[in-house]
Amino acid sequence: PVYALSDGEFIALDAGANSVYALSNTGKVLTWGDNTYGQLGNGTSGDGAGIKQPTLSAGNQFNVTNTVPIEFSVGQTAYVRYADGSVRVTGRNDQGQIGNNSSGAPQTNAILLKAGQSNANTPDANMDSVVGIAAAKEGAFAAAAKSDGSLYTWGENPSGQLGDGTLIGRKM
Repeated sequence: PVYALSDGEFIALDAGANSVYALSNTGKVLTWGDNTYGQLGNGTSGDGAGIKQPTLSAGNQFNVTNTVPIEFSVGQTAYVRYADGSVRVTGRNDQGQIGNNSSGAPQTNAILLKAGQSNANTPDANMDSVVGIAAAKEGAFAAAAKSDGSLYTWGENPSGQLGDGTLIGRKM
């Protein structure tokens, strides 16, 4: 083992796809590791864009003033869940896993997760009341549970992992 941080106390941690997210007891999100898809949320992406030591995201993108981060799920796309039930997301988006009802280029800055096509009653509304979030560590899909008991899945679906009875990928 290597001692990565010498000051502060850390209360949450997740890693995936060679990237790491850590939450300090002061509510700050630090990220480091691979950033090929912009999953560190620092406004950059690509080979060689990784960060070799724990760093606050550029502009403190995950450290918003009206709520505090409480959970991460990190892969090639990274999701940060907050105490108010909102989720911010950054990283790979070739299968629609960012949740902005599109697919294509990576999202290198953190944005709010949207409900998109998965909820026809509130298209493009912010995904709120989220009580759990899970990102594929190497794949391109994710799932979110809401406080009303509903479950949302989106992204690639070659093995039926979205649970909708198809092999069709879905944008969120």
